[in-house]
Amino acid sequence: MLGRIADEIWQRNNQVYSNVSNDLYRIMPNHLHALLLLEHHGADAERPPKLGTVINSFKGAVTKEARLTTGIPGLAIWQNGFHEKIVNSEASLNRIRQYILYNPHLDELRRTGGA
Repeated sequence: MLGRIADEIWQRNNQVYSNVSNDLYRIMPNHLHALLLLEHHGADAERPPKLGTVINSFKGAVTKEARLTTGIPGLAIWQNGFHEKIVNSEASLNRIRQYILYNPHLDELRRTGGA
């Protein structure tokens, strides 16, 4: 249920922020991996929001919806903060994409004792 809520809200980033694009993401049992593109084209273009603004908005929306859905008013589902990495090359981007794609499989192996 929480994964579905998080997925639906994460997909709205493109609607909420016109200059934020979802490249790739995976919702894990207890965390999220995501690549976001924050776009800024030219001097007259609207500046993209800070990454913290996007993440905090997402966390707040998921928490609000989860509290409504579960009926638990004080439900806390997120840890404070987040980890960010600026991707500065195509090779690095491709390595991170591979990690995100295969991480669910590795997580399953770890949980079942297969790794």
